[in-house]
Amino acid sequence: MTIGRRHLQSGLRRLRSARRACISLIAGFMLCASHALAPRFSTRRRAALSLAFIALSSAWMGLCWTRFSVVLSHIPLRSPAPTALFEDREAGFLSEGQDVYGALGFWDIGNPIPERIAKACVAIEDRRFHSHLGLDLYGLGRALVRNIGGKREGASTIAMQVIRLGYPRRRTLLAKIDEATGAILLQLIYGREKVLAHYLKVIPMGGPVHGMAYAARRYFRKPAQDLSWAQISLLLALPQDPSGRNLFDFQGFRRARLRARVILGQLRAQGILDAEGEAAALAELNEIAPFVREERPAQAYHYVLRLMDEYRLSPRSRLQKPLRSGLDPEVQALVSRLAEAAIADYRRLGADNLGIMVADVESGDILAYIGSADYFDQTHKGSINYAAINRSSGSTLKPFLFAQGLEEGVFSPATVLADMPLRLKDSGGEYSLSDFDDSYLGPLLYRRALANSRNVPAILVLEGLGLESSYESLAKLGLHGYERPAEFYGYGMAVGGVYTSLEKLMGAYLVLASEGRARPLRWFIDSPVQDKGLLISEDSARQINLFLSDRENRLPSFEDTALMRFPFPVAIKTGTSNGYRDAWTIAYSRKYLVGIWVGHSDNRPMNHLGGSYLGGLALEIFTQLQSQAVQGIAEGLFPPPRSALALRICPHSGSLAGDDCPEPVLEYFLPGTEPHASCDVHRRLVIDSATSLAADLSTPLERRASRVLTILGPQYAAYSQSHGLGLPQADPASLLGASLKLTAPLDGTRVYIDPEIPQRFQTLALRVEAQPAPREVLWLVNGVEYARLPFPYELRWPLSAGEYSFQARFGSALVESRIARVTVLTP
Repeated sequence: MTIGRRHLQSGLRRLRSARRACISLIAGFMLCASHALAPRFSTRRRAALSLAFIALSSAWMGLCWTRFSVVLSHIPLRSPAPTALFEDREAGFLSEGQDVYGALGFWDIGNPIPERIAKACVAIEDRRFHSHLGLDLYGLGRALVRNIGGKREGASTIAMQVIRLGYPRRRTLLAKIDEATGAILLQLIYGREKVLAHYLKVIPMGGPVHGMAYAARRYFRKPAQDLSWAQISLLLALPQDPSGRNLFDFQGFRRARLRARVILGQLRAQGILDAEGEAAALAELNEIAPFVREERPAQAYHYVLRLMDEYRLSPRSRLQKPLRSGLDPEVQALVSRLAEAAIADYRRLGADNLGIMVADVESGDILAYIGSADYFDQTHKGSINYAAINRSSGSTLKPFLFAQGLEEGVFSPATVLADMPLRLKDSGGEYSLSDFDDSYLGPLLYRRALANSRNVPAILVLEGLGLESSYESLAKLGLHGYERPAEFYGYGMAVGGVYTSLEKLMGAYLVLASEGRARPLRWFIDSPVQDKGLLISEDSARQINLFLSDRENRLPSFEDTALMRFPFPVAIKTGTSNGYRDAWTIAYSRKYLVGIWVGHSDNRPMNHLGGSYLGGLALEIFTQLQSQAVQGIAEGLFPPPRSALALRICPHSGSLAGDDCPEPVLEYFLPGTEPHASCDVHRRLVIDSATSLAADLSTPLERRASRVLTILGPQYAAYSQSHGLGLPQADPASLLGASLKLTAPLDGTRVYIDPEIPQRFQTLALRVEAQPAPREVLWLVNGVEYARLPFPYELRWPLSAGEYSFQARFGSALVESRIARVTVLTP
């Protein structure tokens, strides 16, 4: 322990003014000691000894006068910073310190000093500690006499050893004088208790270990106050020969145990132990097995390094116990075993490595952490911590955008999003957006759009929220650190443009799993569980949990994957970055949160290995972690929003389901947000069975048939045709309010012909939305009729260099779309 600067300066000022008195007092002690050393000697011999001591004292006083400034610089009680000892949640060893080759230990012994340790240490090292002033004159005289007689004996007091341990140097007479003088000053400034406590903090305890408190934890896995007499005696055997009595060496252990028996005998001789206590301690000493040096567990190497990083960010200045991490050794072993089996399969598909994390939802404790498949695998760059590096996020950020949409009231569970080809234009140019599987699902309820991880609906949500607002929301969740402005990512923010890490994703998804509350991931279980309030409203978070945990909701996109086979409620979200460079799966039950990343160290594309492929590994982890839940025990459904209304909704219209709506879904609405209109998409109509057109007055009775048709809006024309939905209406030449909306191409589009692709394969999509649907649409190119097309009116126009204008028109009505001007360029 280090004295405060003000206390030290005050004490040094007093000592400088009184050093002559101090030296005179020491001389007096020496004179008295000369008479006390040999009471059996003759008067002549005592007089000779007295004269000798007086001469020595005079010489010593002269040296003290000249060495006083040097000694003063040795007074502060200094020691290295305490060593961090890392353990798992079951008190198993993980690692110690930041440098395993340097000195370790230096923990405070505690206040008050444990009574057994204090008694034993004083009895063995300095039995007159409580009566002298840092220098044991009697012991010094006896040692001098015995050394003259040929017996080697030291006379260092505990205070002198503190000086020597703090400022080690060669054993010379000058150094001994400095130690003796410094010991007296040390006890005058600090007092005996502080000197003894510091000694027990810095004393060498075998190998690189220092200090009684640290040794107790390192060797016996217990606090110093819980040490038995046998354990105390074994530890106190180490300081006299710390290298020769290294407890991690078998011969060193035997030597230390022999010395411990002698120490127990000394404690018995001084009355500290009785005969029964000594016998019990000796019996226990014989039962202590040789120690085995523990090493960092190879399967948790990245976890240990991350613990050290977190410790450096907020070091503890007064360590008196190990830093207990959240690592569960059984969960870590399970995940390591599954990762080893999985990576072999993933590498066949072009992957290089993986990262996996498992956290406890309630506390945020990180139970398992795999930074790579094998830390020591140089071929696959295993030393890189893939759980901590930023990669393309794929679709993993979509739930947070959808949650924001609910929270801000821009969208609701009744919102229907069009999963159709989409072209958007901003300051960066025109974008053609598609889904990961190059197919489209038409109108999707909000929940299905998210659970099916459709790109186009996610872009529509982002567009509705605004780039800046969405970017800010993701930042509050810790998913990025404002490395670039929102405009840099544009619409790519929703589909993998933002780079983030598995650690950051786990922290953000923990907010969802905690029903909107910000609970940071916890590395050390002695840290308080932090509740930083709501980052997402509870109602919105619960809605997202319901969306992601409904297996039927993931159809049809994930019908053939392990994502559909969880035997109990698990909310799951996958992500795949552009070119299959990163695959993600984040899943959580009400108990555990699991995150998986797979990719390549140098960002190479994989062979169509996407996030859904990782569902099998997530399934294995969950089923083994929650074996009871597999049997339907102790695992409930994710709860709906509080005070919500449950209503049956048509999945095509988002309106209240009618009698003719197929497969209505149950949605939860906060009061005031529920829909009131009934579905108008599913209509019961009378048609002509011969023509499949709407029946009219001329249709014979026998050809009239009543059918329920799904009649979607004009933006779903292509989808309706491919799925056999609805009927084209009669030519609206005479109808008012008819409209044509050109959806592709956009005005001002610039297209480049790719010289590496045959030009006959390069085309431009022409699409239009007609309301009501005519029988055919006329396409004009540069004002000249190009084609007449029936429903759904789509055309692929072959590219050729030049300036062009495109327009659509009703074939028999004066209804025209706007003109889109396009420039086709050659490189």
